[in-house]
Amino acid sequence: MIGKALRGDRARGLMSYLVSEGRANEHTDPHVVAGDSETMLFFEGRELGRDDALDIGAIIDAPHARSGARVPAPVREFDESVQEYVTVGHKDQHVYHLILSAAPEDGTLTDGQWKAMATDVMDSLGFTAASGKAPAPWAAVNHGQGLSGQDHVHIVASLVREDGTKVGLYRDFQTISAACARMERQHGLEVVAGRDDKTRLGSYTRAESGKARREARELDRTELEQVVRQCAVASRGEDEFVRRVRRAGVLIAPRFAKGGEDTVVGYKVALRPPNKGMKAVWFGGGNLATDLRLPAVRGLLRAHSDEQSVAEWRAAARRAPVAYRGAETYAVQSEQITKLSAHAKRWSDYLESIDPANRAEWARAAAYTSGALHALADRMDDADMRALAARIGRSAVPPRDAAAATGRMPRLTVFAVIAAQSSRAITPAVAWAVLLGQLARTVEAFASANAAAGRAREAEGLRDQMRQTMTRVREAHPQAVMPEYAAELQERFDSVRAGLSKASFWETRPSKDNTRKPRAFGASHRARPVQNAPRQRRAEDRSRG
Repeated sequence: MIGKALRGDRARGLMSYLVSEGRANEHTDPHVVAGDSETMLFFEGRELGRDDALDIGAIIDAPHARSGARVPAPVREFDESVQEYVTVGHKDQHVYHLILSAAPEDGTLTDGQWKAMATDVMDSLGFTAASGKAPAPWAAVNHGQGLSGQDHVHIVASLVREDGTKVGLYRDFQTISAACARMERQHGLEVVAGRDDKTRLGSYTRAESGKARREARELDRTELEQVVRQCAVASRGEDEFVRRVRRAGVLIAPRFAKGGEDTVVGYKVALRPPNKGMKAVWFGGGNLATDLRLPAVRGLLRAHSDEQSVAEWRAAARRAPVAYRGAETYAVQSEQITKLSAHAKRWSDYLESIDPANRAEWARAAAYTSGALHALADRMDDADMRALAARIGRSAVPPRDAAAATGRMPRLTVFAVIAAQSSRAITPAVAWAVLLGQLARTVEAFASANAAAGRAREAEGLRDQMRQTMTRVREAHPQAVMPEYAAELQERFDSVRAGLSKASFWETRPSKDNTRKPRAFGASHRARPVQNAPRQRRAEDRSRG
C-alpha cells in the first residue's frame, strides 16, 4: 500500500475529473466508498455523474467558503539561473488530495476494505471526529484499476473543519506511511519492499525528477551513488577514496568535527554544475545510500592513514590539488584482464556460503558487488551491466536494527581496479563471454537471499533483470553466449595468466632517470606526496649555492 498526498484549491474540479473517463479512458464505475456523514448519506454506493461530483465538491468546499479561512501553501517555480525550484510566494490551498494505491498483486479490493482503510487513514490524520475536534468533510472515490493494474482510491478532503478551524498537517507523510504499514498487516496486502525491515531511503524529490527529465539523464543522486560506490570498492585507503571521487569529476567535501580540521565525521558530494555561477547540489553520503555513510565506507577500506586522509580531505574542502598521488594514477597491465573471471568465481563461491538469514552480511556483499560491476560497466560503456549493478545495489541497505557485518570475505578491490584502470579497453563481447556464467551465479545468490528474507518481489526482480540481460546479450553479442567461444577465450586467458607475477600488475612508468621500473600492487605501492616543482627547483638552486 502506497499513499501520496497533494494540495489544491478546487474540490469541484478534482471531483469532476475523478468521475470522468480519465486521460486514457481508464476510469470505470466511479463511486463513493467512504466519507463524512453527509457525503455517505446522499452518495454511498451510487455510480457518480458530473452533477454528483459538483455536489460533493460543494460539500467539501462549504466550510472554507463559510469561514473564509486561508490555508496557505508555498508556490514553487523552477529557476533556470540556479537550476532548482524556489519559493516565489504562497497560495490558498484548502483541498487535501490523498491517493491510496494497492499493489497490482493485491488484485481488486472490496468496497468494504477500502471503506475501512480510508476511514483508518483519515482518523489518523485528524480529519474526523476521532481527533476530538470538529470533523472536516471528505469523500473517498474508487473508479477502477489504474493503467498499471493497481486498485486505488482518491480521497478529497477539506483542510477547514466544520467550525472554521484548520486541520493540522504536521508530519502527515510519516502518518500516512505508518497507516499504510498497518493496513498491509491488517488486510494481508503486499508489503512495500523495505518497509518491514526499515531499509528504505527517502524518495526522490519532484525537483530531482524534473531536472533528470529535462536533461535526459540519470538522477543526480543515482549517478553520484554509482560513482561513490565504485570508488569505495576500488580504493585501499580513505585518502585514495577521496582522490578517486575527485578524479571521477565529482565534487566532494568533508564535514569536520567541531573544534578543528583534524577529524572527519562525514562528507557530501555533488556533480559539477554545467555552467559557471550555478550552485552545486550537494548530497550527504547517507542521502545516497545508508551504506555510503562515512563509517560504512571506512568499513569497506583495507588501510587507513589519518595523516594522509586528513590531508586529502582538506585539499578537497579547498578544491586544491590532491595532496598525494597513489594507485589511482597508474594503468594496470592489459594482461591482468585475464584474472577477472577468477576473481568473479571466488566471489560467487563466497556468496553461496553466506547464511541467508545474515541480512547485514548480504547487504555488505551487495555493496561490494554493485560497486565492482559499476566500475566494469563504465569501462565497457554497457547499459546492461550498469542495470544489473544498479539492481544488485538495491540490496545494499541493511536493516536498521541489524548488527554490523563482521565476517571475513574476499575483496573485490583488485577486480574493480582492473576493470577501471586496465591499459586496454574491455570489449563487451569479451567481458560477457568470460563473466556471464559467474554473474548468473551471483544474481541467483542474491535472489535466493532476498527470497529467504521474505522479499519475494525483489528476488523476482533480480531474476527478471538477469533474464532480460541474457536476452539482450544474445542479440547484441551472439558469440559471447557460445560455449566454444568462451572456452577458447578462457584457455587463452589461462595461458597468459600463468606467466603473470604480482610485480607485473602495474604498467611501468618512466622515472626521473628515464629508466622503467615496475610498480608492485599491494602494501609496497604507497601513495607519495605531490612535489611542488617550482619550489623544488628553487631548493635545488639554493643547495648548489
